[in-house]
Amino acid sequence: MTNFIYYFVFLIVLVSFSKSLTKENNIHSNSIQTELNNKPIFGYRFQIVGDFDGNGINDTLNEQFYSLRDKKETNKYYSDIDDVWVLYDSVSKRKCISYFISNSKLDTLKYGGVLGPIWIKNEGDLDNDGGDEISIVESLAQQSSTNQCKILSYKKGKWCVMYSFTVREWQFPPLPQAGKNYGNFGVNDVYVSTDDSLNNEIEKQMKNFKGLIQKTSTSKIAIQTFTPEVTDTIIFIDLINFDN
Repeated sequence: MTNFIYYFVFLIVLVSFSKSLTKENNIHSNSIQTELNNKPIFGYRFQIVGDFDGNGINDTLNEQFYSLRDKKETNKYYSDIDDVWVLYDSVSKRKCISYFISNSKLDTLKYGGVLGPIWIKNEGDLDNDGGDEISIVESLAQQSSTNQCKILSYKKGKWCVMYSFTVREWQFPPLPQAGKNYGNFGVNDVYVSTDDSLNNEIEKQMKNFKGLIQKTSTSKIAIQTFTPEVTDTIIFIDLINFDN
């Protein structure tokens, strides 16, 4: 009887592994066909301006989404493809990287995630050191909507994470052109918009979104976050404790 149980469990594991492998092979196949047959959708590119190194002169950070395979700036999405895992696989095959370059001598900001950032904002000088801080939420290769919002600061010639807190990706406004749709259990699918007037309206709403961080005093901030104890809460952080 014991041997029968072990054999039965082994069959279940084997079938589960076989289904997983088949699904992965289908995703690989679909991502190859996607590149051949579907129209590339460039996807939104963020640009933020601020005095990040505290020298009194504004810097401009421009998002880049670059294919190491093709050696050029490339698209994030494709027309008629709403399976996010096909996009993740396509990005992997094309060896895409997301980052920000500066118009000044600032070091490259090597944050962005698999499909570029979901959100980035100049939060102003949060710790009173003379330089502006940035909040960013990177896109992750996942079905879940749970993510981390990082507070970045430019210290001693490099970007560093001062603090991070848990967020849900659906807390942030949608992106123009294309992005993720969310349901009760995370990412449902991907949307694509080719309507210029709609994209302009989405961009306007996105730029009017105030974010989840508010400065309350010299170095203290209030952040809207999710914790295991409560679904949605506001906590207060003193950034002096995290200053490098």
